[in-house]
Amino acid sequence: MTAQARRAPQRWLPRVMRSAYAIAAVLAAVVTVGAQAATADSFERGDVLASVGNPSVIARFAPDGTAKGALADSAGAGPLCFDPSGEHLVAPGTGLYDSTGTRLASEWGSASLRGACTVDKAGNVYVAGGVVTGDPLTHGTIRKFDLTGHLQRSYDVDAIGMTYGRAVTSVDLAPDQCTIYYDLDGGEDILRYDVCTDTQLPVFGSAGFPCDQLRVRANGEVAVTCDTFGGLLDVSGKRTRYFANPNDPLNNNLRFAALAADGQSFWMGTLAGLLARYDMASGQRMDRWTAGLGLGGIAVYNPPPLPAPPTNTSPGTSTTQSTSGTTTVDATAITGGLAFSSAPSLDMPALAVAHGRLLTSGGSLRLDTGLQVSCPATGPKCSANVTLTVAGTGARASAASAIRVGTLSTKIAPGAKAKLVVRLSKKGAALIRRRHAVTIAARVSIRAGSGPAVVRKTSVRVLLRRPR
Repeated sequence: MTAQARRAPQRWLPRVMRSAYAIAAVLAAVVTVGAQAATADSFERGDVLASVGNPSVIARFAPDGTAKGALADSAGAGPLCFDPSGEHLVAPGTGLYDSTGTRLASEWGSASLRGACTVDKAGNVYVAGGVVTGDPLTHGTIRKFDLTGHLQRSYDVDAIGMTYGRAVTSVDLAPDQCTIYYDLDGGEDILRYDVCTDTQLPVFGSAGFPCDQLRVRANGEVAVTCDTFGGLLDVSGKRTRYFANPNDPLNNNLRFAALAADGQSFWMGTLAGLLARYDMASGQRMDRWTAGLGLGGIAVYNPPPLPAPPTNTSPGTSTTQSTSGTTTVDATAITGGLAFSSAPSLDMPALAVAHGRLLTSGGSLRLDTGLQVSCPATGPKCSANVTLTVAGTGARASAASAIRVGTLSTKIAPGAKAKLVVRLSKKGAALIRRRHAVTIAARVSIRAGSGPAVVRKTSVRVLLRRPR
């Protein structure tokens, strides 16, 4: 068994693989419900995550290049990819993170021979490169992991054509969720493999030489970054668009690619940390900025769009309610109420959103998020996970961090409904009691069985009046 070479020696530029207070009134409102709304510590649609620096960390940027800080516990990061729900960021060789940038328990930190990755809707992660089981002169390897980094199996794939090395260095999944598009180390051809049938497919097309990383669009087109240029191939494999080198002066260090969240443009990145975005239709450059030295991977946060809420609202809505086992704290009427349900689905749980409220039960505090999950009657059990956070103050606020104040994990039987009411931690309750006003952000992930997760975000604004 021969280990797959990372790069042939003749490549002229190295590659980076990269409690005394009474709470007298509550003003509760659904402030943000939608894919683009985010709490202070959550990723926002279009954010660019980049592995930069030496040692590298995962840094976060707005599309215009505005820095938004770095993820904790991300030292040594290289290749990056999001799952289709946008709920998980995978960094092979480094870790697994949620969409707030919090590192989750996984085996990704110990994954060897890390490479570019892509994730299917079932949560399977395909990673480029690995130990070759076939002839190393004609074959490469793509590995399949579960979402938490456990190796499931390997695929022995063709590694043919003009190339600097036979290692598979880039992978992406087609819309059919079966076809893996891949290229080799500085290769010319874009190759394909069907992981559902274990079948090698015909060559898709030629991107030019030498090319490095590709991304498959929802319409089947393929965007690719090569050493000195970028290209777009149509569904027949023919190159239809050329993207100019963003380097000034020119350099042959282009290596990375990522689709932008608008669906109409894509990013190219250089080893030196330059990122540039190009319009797919015209080929014109739209943005250019530097993320930092030593770029090792990029990914764009682009969760599925949420159904739009109805336009009708009910002014003067009151949040006064009661819940078994709890008592409502003197609720105050608000304006601009909002309620909606996610689009009905036969296999996905539905989510109804109304006004949230803060509750007391004995000496504890609970947050009724205003969210109710309905599990489809015909299907597996559903699950819901809720994380509550509040923005930090002082030095914490300047670092754009947030403090976790409560969590909930619950199962819902088929055909049943469940209100999402979260008990605040002692630390969280004490923190909220100390403040005059606070916004509690709720991030909710729901799924049916082991299906893809859907993420919703909302926030509840709480005003505290202290007795005179």
